[in-house]
Amino acid sequence: MKDQGNYSELELCAAFGVSRAGYRYYVSQPSTQRKCTQLELLAEIKAIHKDHNLKVYGSPRMTKELQARGWKCSENTV
Repeated sequence: MKDQGNYSELELCAAFGVSRAGYRYYVSQPSTQRKCTQLELLAEIKAIHKDHNLKVYGSPRMTKELQARGWKCSENTV
């Protein structure tokens, strides 16, 4: 939640359609290894889009490109 500091807790809960207790539970949870890996993968996907100057790069091609760069992932992950 990048913009968390710019909005009140109540505004964030309303925007996401969650209860305040649910929001507090979510932000109190530590980052998991899987979540960190997914964020790294997302950054790599964005880099590939930027490198290839493409707005559309389907999951089959993206998967092959990621695997060529050393990532172990499937089309479903992408």
